[in-house]
Formats: sequence, structure tokens, C-alpha cells
Amino acid sequence: MEKHIPRHRMGFTLAELLVVISIMTIILTTYLWNLTAFNQELAIGRLAQQMALTFRDAESRAMAVRTDVYADPRSFPTGYGLYFDTSDPQRYILFVDRSTSGRVGLYDPDQNEKVATFDLGAFVRISDLQKNPAGAPVAINSSLTVVFRRPTPAVEARVDGSSGISPENNFGVVLTSANGAYKRTIQIWTTGQISLQ
Repeated sequence: MEKHIPRHRMGFTLAELLVVISIMTIILTTYLWNLTAFNQELAIGRLAQQMALTFRDAESRAMAVRTDVYADPRSFPTGYGLYFDTSDPQRYILFVDRSTSGRVGLYDPDQNEKVATFDLGAFVRISDLQKNPAGAPVAINSSLTVVFRRPTPAVEARVDGSSGISPENNFGVVLTSANGAYKRTIQIWTTGQISLQ
């Protein structure tokens, strides 16, 4: 005797399985597409925060009364700063300003002034250096050096390798994601204020 299985207990048809798999594929593709964008947004936010903290670290090092452990333990550095170069948009440098070569307030790689190099990774780059980003921004052509000096926390900024202090009262470093969809600006004021936009 042959058993007859009712239609409602036979399982899924091939068409039903294909529809479910297609819907799951569309949802998964959308999720993965947005995950890449989300990762880039997180990366740019994290690196902007890291850069702001590096500015604070330079300021803290400049205000601290300690000897120059990177050169002569009996000498005191004149300041600490950050150096940005548009020809190397993936990194920036924390340096100690020794001023031994007459280049006061400027990063001098020949004087062994580098304290640390910060790499931005594959998802983020420095797309622009600006004077006056709070008003009418003006692009900086090649480099920006920001130095904190003791005993005041005032910021000295030098633009494009100039030895003179720039007269603008705020400067910006613009970070852009690899796909160009996300931007963050780190604003540095000569009063020492740092803001993220």
C-alpha cells in the first residue's frame, strides 16, 4: 500500500528557495556595501580624534619642564610641534624644536628632531592644509608647521617653510576618506583651541 503525503508537508519548491536566496543576497550585498562606507567613516573620525590628541600631546610636552631626552639630557627644547607636508598626505610628524640650525619653529629632519611619525593608513589621507578655515579658507601650497612653546601655550604656525610666523589666527588640516565621501577638518587656533568639524 502506497502512502500519500499531503501537499502542505512536501517542503519548499525550487522557485521558493531561489526567491529566498535572491532576497538574502540583495540584503547581504547592501549590508557589505554600507559596511565599507561605515568603516571609512569610522576611520576618518578615529584619525581626526588621534590628530587632535597629538596636538594636545605636543602642547603638553612643550609646557612640561623636562630635558631633551632625544638629544642632550642637560638641555631643554624650545618647543614641540607637528609637521604636515602635502607631498606626503599619508603621514604627519611630531617633532621637538631644537633650533640648533637657525630654523626656529620649523621641522628640520637633518637635526634628528623627529619624535614620532603618524601613519593615516589606507582609508584616509590629508587632502588639504588651510589658513583661516573658520572664515574664507586659503589653501597652503606645501607644508604647515605648528609649534607650541614654553612658557605660553600660544601656537606658532609657519606656512610653506617660511621662517616667519603666519599672521592668521587659525589653521586647518582636512582629512578625506579614500573614496572622497567623508571629510573632517581639524582646526587649530593660535590661542591653543583645537576643534573637529
